[in-house]
Amino acid sequence: MKTESFDLNDLFNLQADFCSIFQNAIRLKILWNLKSQEKSVSELCAALGVSMSNVSQHLRIMKDRRILISRKEGQRIYYRITNEKFIQGPSLVREGIVEVYGLDRQWFKKIQSSDVNT
Repeated sequence: MKTESFDLNDLFNLQADFCSIFQNAIRLKILWNLKSQEKSVSELCAALGVSMSNVSQHLRIMKDRRILISRKEGQRIYYRITNEKFIQGPSLVREGIVEVYGLDRQWFKKIQSSDVNT
């Protein structure tokens, strides 16, 4: 595995660029849907109610940034998350939003632990 050398400024710039990926609700929903298992493009389209071309565009961006990896099985392409921490970050932000905005914590805990599609 290649190890890249960065200084602190490079790391912050990379982090800012990386975090910009999470500014899109569809990408956050893709992560949510992949949190417990890999899924095919068609499964993600059905879960999100979004066209295949739209989902594929977001998947490509996330794959290019090494958030997701894919594998092909027959005609289907399956995606999964490369690192558990990429789920934990957005999840912690959602938890903070629930606390700051005074949203129903019981509801949040219920959906956070479920595999409910969005």
